[in-house]
Amino acid sequence: MGIKLLLSALIFLWTAAALPAEAQVLRQTTDPQSVGSTLEIHIDNEGKVIARGIEVIQLAGRTLFARSNFGRISVRWTITTSSTTEVKRRYGGFARVSDIKVGDIVSAEGDFFVSSDTLGVQAKRLTNWSLQEEAAVFSGIVDGVEPAQYRFTLKLKDGSAIKVSLTSASVIQKGSLRIVPGALVPGERILEAIGTYNFATKTLAADRVAVYQDMGLFRARNFEGVVKSIAGQTLPTSVILTVGGEELTVEVPADASVFNKKRLPVSFSRFLVGDAVRVWGARREENHATIDADIIRNLDL
Repeated sequence: MGIKLLLSALIFLWTAAALPAEAQVLRQTTDPQSVGSTLEIHIDNEGKVIARGIEVIQLAGRTLFARSNFGRISVRWTITTSSTTEVKRRYGGFARVSDIKVGDIVSAEGDFFVSSDTLGVQAKRLTNWSLQEEAAVFSGIVDGVEPAQYRFTLKLKDGSAIKVSLTSASVIQKGSLRIVPGALVPGERILEAIGTYNFATKTLAADRVAVYQDMGLFRARNFEGVVKSIAGQTLPTSVILTVGGEELTVEVPADASVFNKKRLPVSFSRFLVGDAVRVWGARREENHATIDADIIRNLDL
């Protein structure tokens, strides 16, 4: 009870003395509720303090000078910190005292002390409500792409959506390839988008994005189609092959096996535009429309 009476008397004296002075008219530039904090002060009989919604007005090394504004009345604070003071962001991520800026809204928990003209807290824990950003990892499906803005919309598993913003330094990896934002298309699966998430704007500033790639697409297999053009009649050469409406470039190296339809060796010089051809090879990961051929068979010979 004694500390409550002392506190009441001190607050009355400090605020009454400040009424005609600057302290009376100083107004908080940030409403604590706008960053999710309440405005309250608790000091128990053992001198333990919990104060929320405090606006930082000055910094001096590891010491914060702050105030709680109740209408036109300001209660001044001196908040001391040490290397053991735990500092957290609004959503629980760890921070440092050096991350706190003038104008930030903080909560302080610790031991009460009285200075000449302020309330004091030797802080054991600080929460900076103004730090709305956290390191985060998200996964989901691309729901929309804005390549000119280096941005895309990511639909999460729970049905909600966030914006993912990129920079020229952001790494977008698809399989073993690095791609540009314009290569993303709606429906692609994002394995992970890593960066700093702003809870207020629901935007992830991404440092790295990993895009799912079905590596089975690049396994060697048969491709069968019609020759559209031939670059040269001797190996190595390349052939444009129309396969099911898709035009593929078939790179035929000097050591490729060249057969007729009976699987007997044949000269490549006998291949003509319009011939039906079967190729055994694999798509290139860096260019899906290019096939590196190991075997090429002319089904019309």
